[in-house]
Amino acid sequence: MIYEIAKEPAKVLREKARPLSAEEMDTPQLHKLVKDMIHTMIAAKGVGLAAPQIGLGQRIIVVGAPEKGLVSVINPEITKRSLGSSESEEGCLSVPGTWGVVKRANSITVIGFNPDGSPFKRSVRDFEATIYQHEIDHINGILFIDKAKNIAKVGTTTQI
Repeated sequence: MIYEIAKEPAKVLREKARPLSAEEMDTPQLHKLVKDMIHTMIAAKGVGLAAPQIGLGQRIIVVGAPEKGLVSVINPEITKRSLGSSESEEGCLSVPGTWGVVKRANSITVIGFNPDGSPFKRSVRDFEATIYQHEIDHINGILFIDKAKNIAKVGTTTQI
């Protein structure tokens, strides 16, 4: 199933998503939802997607990491950020045609759970770190335009 992407100013995009309980993990419903989120992200030509972007206030993200393939994380949180940071241009499926420059940590460590309920931990850097930070912002009710400077309306290309 391909979901419709929620667009700003949808209320769900500005709310902090709720964590999933242990009982909600490793269920057929969760596995199907994650699969559908991945299909939705790919169909929209994105490299990441958070559950609020499909209207669900749950702490679930999927990431199309360039070197590591497709990843899904339940209840993700950043436990470590590098002192160094960089600015790069970002866009968002929920704010189509809008770009801005956002400053983010160069590398981070993310923990959470795989959809089967097993622990997830990954240290990422560069563009992959940007994707995770962008998607984790989504589950906290934050959009990239809240952090961006030099915001511009432009054509469409790959968006996070």
